[in-house]
Amino acid sequence: MTAIIWILFGLSFVGQYRHAIGTDTNLTALYAFPFGILLHFKGANLAKRLTPNGVTLAALASIGVFWACAFFKPEGIWTALVECLSAATLVMLVAYRVEAPLFTPLDLPIMRFYGRISYSFYLPHPLSLWPAARLTLYLWGHTGLPVTGILVISFVF
Repeated sequence: MTAIIWILFGLSFVGQYRHAIGTDTNLTALYAFPFGILLHFKGANLAKRLTPNGVTLAALASIGVFWACAFFKPEGIWTALVECLSAATLVMLVAYRVEAPLFTPLDLPIMRFYGRISYSFYLPHPLSLWPAARLTLYLWGHTGLPVTGILVISFVF
């Protein structure tokens, strides 16, 4: 698994690989998927090494680093690596250190509810964004509606 990660990371520097399925896509961070698989098998041992304060510090640091990536080149190779590592750290801590006080809000009934239904939102999400974008473009170019009105209509749609 580690070899696959290194190969895919190396390929992320090759333009033909990054845009192999079109110029509007980017395969740079494809190595994040096998990294997640590796995390599944090795993450518990890593997470158990941290003290409770270390878990909190690592979680807050990974959230901060992930948010900070928004200020850098979004399709950058190194930015994608940092995003992958910080997101993987947070997922590992949530999955394997559930007793950490920082994660207790995740046990609230409303959070559990959204966790159960989130996959059903994930599946139709691209299917709903495409017509909403088309509607927005149509309203923008063919009507005299103000921008706020267009956004409200598109959001409701």
